[in-house]
Amino acid sequence: MAVGREARAVARVRVSLEAFHNGALPPVCAKTGEPADRLLPVRAAYTPRWTWLLLVFGGFWAFLIGRGFTTEETIGLMPFSQAALARRRVRGRGRLAAAVLGAVLLLAVLYRVAWPFAFFGGCALIAFLFGFAWVSLLGGGEVGAHLDPAARTVLLWGVHERFRQAVEDRQRPDPNVRYWQTQ
Repeated sequence: MAVGREARAVARVRVSLEAFHNGALPPVCAKTGEPADRLLPVRAAYTPRWTWLLLVFGGFWAFLIGRGFTTEETIGLMPFSQAALARRRVRGRGRLAAAVLGAVLLLAVLYRVAWPFAFFGGCALIAFLFGFAWVSLLGGGEVGAHLDPAARTVLLWGVHERFRQAVEDRQRPDPNVRYWQTQ
């Protein structure tokens, strides 16, 4: 059995859509592998791959509209530990601080310099926000979920190896794990 960083190996596991919706998953934290005490909503989405052709043949707006109309999504409940929730809150605060810092820097550039510099500052901010969004889309250490509507399953990735093993061993959900709500 691996210890330390190796124990956090990223795994993938497929669960039924019904189990994902109802939170009927083993009481093992999907992120840390520790015993779970909360259920947290997680978004799973499916978008047909052909929509990428719209970007090439139809342009950016056709791509966005096509993806908007063809994307299927659902929300399911995943088990998490208190430690994973605390890390998620810290990560969210860090992202918010980075966004605020970027906005303040842009305002400073717009206030202090001439038009061409403000234009390049705006371009730099757009590049920063694009990079920020890209890192967020890649998961940034979060548990990801991909809906497969044809098979009525959800592929979970970025989960802890112990969670994957518990799902494959068909461990029963714990009725004491409750839905997490904000205060």
